[in-house]
Amino acid sequence: MTYELKTGRPPFLEKNHLKLGKMIKTAKIIFPDPIKHKIEMTDEMKNFIESLLDWDPSKWLGVNGAQEVKEHPWFKDFDFQKLVKKKIPAPYIPQSKISSSDMNTFEHLRSNETIIGSSKMDLIDKNKEKFANF
Repeated sequence: MTYELKTGRPPFLEKNHLKLGKMIKTAKIIFPDPIKHKIEMTDEMKNFIESLLDWDPSKWLGVNGAQEVKEHPWFKDFDFQKLVKKKIPAPYIPQSKISSSDMNTFEHLRSNETIIGSSKMDLIDKNKEKFANF
């Protein structure tokens, strides 16, 4: 996901699912050229991605727990406590083209009613106990 968010494409791209599966298991990750593609990736970021995508699952970053991921050098300046407390401002906030007064248009969508028909709701109610601990 980190690779895809940074580059705009997955690390392995193939239309044939069998070939894609083989690539995921055996291919080397190719990082974009920073000059040609204008995508900068630090060595720490590349190592983070490679550590998550190692061919050997026993070597994956995080196999020993989330703390292992948090301690990776790519996160050295990241404050996870601020994240948990929601104290990190969003790096990008999209501008809405809808004014707050226009939001009244959607007021009919604020409802506790379901769009599931009554016959389906009866079926759901009848089988709720089967999914009690699901």
